[in-house]
Amino acid sequence: MTSGRREHRELLEAAGFVQVSETDLTDAFLKTTLAWYNARARRAVELSEAEGEAAFNERQNDSRVQAEAIEAGLLKRSLFVAERARGRRSVAA
Repeated sequence: MTSGRREHRELLEAAGFVQVSETDLTDAFLKTTLAWYNARARRAVELSEAEGEAAFNERQNDSRVQAEAIEAGLLKRSLFVAERARGRRSVAA
């Protein structure tokens, strides 16, 4: 557990899912973040005009910070695949 929060796998299993598998997509997440940053940088003039310079700069800064957090291991992305346990009924709210 990190920061007192329950891990995704544990939450899925507690919800009655079985055969939980996780695929780490963090490398693709970083690649996509950098691709968006670079593509926006190539169109900086047009995007600054369309969005406003402050909004453009804020979004680029957010992307930079996100990339740094991914590289530092603070952010990750995973794909979870699981099956609902047989015989378990879901409860409607």
